[in-house]
Amino acid sequence: MAARYDWILATGIPLNESKWQRCDAKTRLYELGVIRVISTSPHCFGTVWVEKEQDPFPNSKSQQKISRYGIIERLPFSPTPEELHQFYHGRQTIEQFFKESTGPFNAGKLPSQKFRGNQAYLQLVTIAENCCVLFKKKVSLPPGKRLQCPPLETV
Repeated sequence: MAARYDWILATGIPLNESKWQRCDAKTRLYELGVIRVISTSPHCFGTVWVEKEQDPFPNSKSQQKISRYGIIERLPFSPTPEELHQFYHGRQTIEQFFKESTGPFNAGKLPSQKFRGNQAYLQLVTIAENCCVLFKKKVSLPPGKRLQCPPLETV
């Protein structure tokens, strides 16, 4: 799971700049090993710090931002920091899908108790949501703007 950056900073572990590893062009990882992250918990967790550079949205006044968070884990196997980051990123993607799809398309309540029925339903919901997003980005115009289309020829 993700942990707040200040929780990990509160552990007082000194940072060595040479131990940062590049995961990709915009992501750096720092493996802290197994430490006690949460002071009220008796458990120790495998911990990785993540620093990710994020580009601002187009036409935004904000500059490039660095997102910092920690990934803590108690998995039955010992992944490398890169494997842990990829695993968490994939999980984060599917969680974001379910968060977004509980809006107008209500994929939070599945219609069937059968796996194949729910699979087909989620595929249809995904297609419908992608069509709506495409329509909003490509076809729908802001108020006050008109679509410039050539007139259709009639025969």
